[in-house]
Amino acid sequence: MSFFKCLSLIVLTFCFLGCISSPKQIKKPKLSQKQMNQMEKALSLMKNKEFIKAGKLYDELSVSLKDSSSKILMLFNAGVSYKEAGKCNKAILRQRSVLDHSLKIPELKARSLLELSYIYECLGNNEMTLLILKDLKKFREALPLDWNQILYPARLALAFARMDDKKSADEYNSLSLKKVLDYRKIFSKDTQLTDYISRIFYLMGRSYVKKENIKADSFLSAFFYHQLFLLQSLFLKDKIWSKMAENELNLLFDKLSFSLTQLPKKEKEKYKKIITKALKAGKALAEKEKSTKWINFYNKKYKTVLKFL
Repeated sequence: MSFFKCLSLIVLTFCFLGCISSPKQIKKPKLSQKQMNQMEKALSLMKNKEFIKAGKLYDELSVSLKDSSSKILMLFNAGVSYKEAGKCNKAILRQRSVLDHSLKIPELKARSLLELSYIYECLGNNEMTLLILKDLKKFREALPLDWNQILYPARLALAFARMDDKKSADEYNSLSLKKVLDYRKIFSKDTQLTDYISRIFYLMGRSYVKKENIKADSFLSAFFYHQLFLLQSLFLKDKIWSKMAENELNLLFDKLSFSLTQLPKKEKEKYKKIITKALKAGKALAEKEKSTKWINFYNKKYKTVLKFL
């Protein structure tokens, strides 16, 4: 494995996205065989979802590597590893350190800000999640084009929804979906289109908040958008991304049930309307796809949710 494969901003290792080239500002340093072995092992651990072990290895590399840019990249990798493990307080420290030292690497700064938004979402800090995404606006051009034009507005839609700003949420949701339609024209092969669109919808809809950090009102306000994105990924029937979207949708409904149990009685009527509308929208999408499996899924979920309300 080449050095730059190991050093790349490998969102594949973090959330199974694929390998992306390292920033040009990072020069190839001299590596010992031990360091090369550590990087390959960290990659393997991430692919096997052994995120804490991978994070520790990246921490070790951030100390042992002499090149400052490479150190920063290892801290970035460690931060994503700990986030994937649910150790979000550890992840914050790594990404904050990356931001403090990445002024000359806009690609890394942009990705670190995006990661930080996920981490604050993990911790249930909705205000900071939105603030970080707003800060990212200045650097979003350094993101890959599809993340800039599709993923970024989708995550803003979710962030505004959690802050009960439905108008802004709908605006960014519409912007993101419009760009998805534009991107459909780029691909000529159906298999390529399915993989690409299913992947981006999965990333748009993924919920990072840990169950114990959920604030019921904000989660319920954003549920519709999470569901919308994940269902779009799921219905494309991609071998990898649709399955991941299905798993994520089930986790989303687990969080929904938990949120409803935390809801004060006086607020249940308000959110009953919101969640009922969201479930009907999900079922309508399933009916449009003529999917018996997902029509039955929503019929069951509807009955379960009503018990909480």
